[in-house]
Amino acid sequence: MAAYVIGAPLIASLADRRLGLAWPLPAWSFGLGLLMLALGTGGVLWCAWLFAVPGGGTPNPLAPPKYLVVRGPYRLSRNPIMLSGWVAGLGLAALLRSPSLLAIYLVTICAGVLYIRRFEEPELTRRFGDSYRAYARSVPRWICCLALLLCWTPLRAEIAARESVPSVVVLIKCKPGTSHLWKEAFDKQIAPAIRDAHEKGDEITGFQLLDNVVSGQPYDFVLIMHAKTFAFFDRPRQYPHYQALYRRVGKEQASRVLAEMNSWESEATVTLVRAYGAPK
Repeated sequence: MAAYVIGAPLIASLADRRLGLAWPLPAWSFGLGLLMLALGTGGVLWCAWLFAVPGGGTPNPLAPPKYLVVRGPYRLSRNPIMLSGWVAGLGLAALLRSPSLLAIYLVTICAGVLYIRRFEEPELTRRFGDSYRAYARSVPRWICCLALLLCWTPLRAEIAARESVPSVVVLIKCKPGTSHLWKEAFDKQIAPAIRDAHEKGDEITGFQLLDNVVSGQPYDFVLIMHAKTFAFFDRPRQYPHYQALYRRVGKEQASRVLAEMNSWESEATVTLVRAYGAPK
């Protein structure tokens, strides 16, 4: 259990950061994820109580129930404890907005299905005989998956509606007392040049400049620029928005503006990512 709720999220968080992954979900997905986590956790605890009290055992396969449990959620599904864990896991993945954690839990679900069909159900048939066979004929394995699918469909539809866009993320830290100068120069000179290049129909498809994104972070600004292909960001010639800046103010003035902005920066980190729902 610790590996499921602690180890998997930690590994997924490291993988997301290393691979530059992000899972863009609508704001209401936080509430849905929280609800799924609560329902799944409650279902696991309920099933554990049924195993311990009426069943006289534990959920641990090494100390299983002595009696066949057919009460509560076991009247709807033969595997409610595993389904509850899956619901809780997918809810946690939505809360953390982690595509790596979602992938881990999907692999876990596939492994769980295989385990139940190949190992758990044959063992239950051996232990409880005709009682379990009669129970299996009257109660389906996965009826609760229908509810899970209904909960997850809005999220899948929202994600499918968003287009992934090759993007570059630039984390900018300014020297003390110069961030307002950098922002003023960007708004006055660079942003209009990017818009000109976008309107011209070149590779640039949009951009965002964010400030004070997360409190406590060492960066003053986050510039996200979107393009049609990743190849756009790896080219020997000058970028179209620099060319647009030269056209707008002249090469001498443009060079001075860029040199001043570079002098105000103490650090700039560039990362290529695949963004979602990027503005056009």
